[in-house]
Amino acid sequence: MNSINENQNTDNKETIRKSNNPVITDVFTADPAAMVYNDTLFLYTGHDEAKLEDGFYKMNEWLVFSTVNMIDWQSYPVPLNIVTFRGQRQMLGLLR
Repeated sequence: MNSINENQNTDNKETIRKSNNPVITDVFTADPAAMVYNDTLFLYTGHDEAKLEDGFYKMNEWLVFSTVNMIDWQSYPVPLNIVTFRGQRQMLGLLR
């Protein structure tokens, strides 16, 4: 089955219908962590934005996806990015 992107503008969420592997193919993701809550599987991943010639990874943000049936995947707005960490470090006096 090919992927079908359905743009649903409810809370900036997008529904992605997939039945193949990998399930997330529109962005590069890394190091997924899965958690189940109330019959929904949430997948937390890093978003690798490095160019191929960089030879290393570049994680500036982390992403969240969810599914209730392992076919229909919903993406969410970016919940966490590198600025979040910098702001926390400044608040704690670790960055000057």
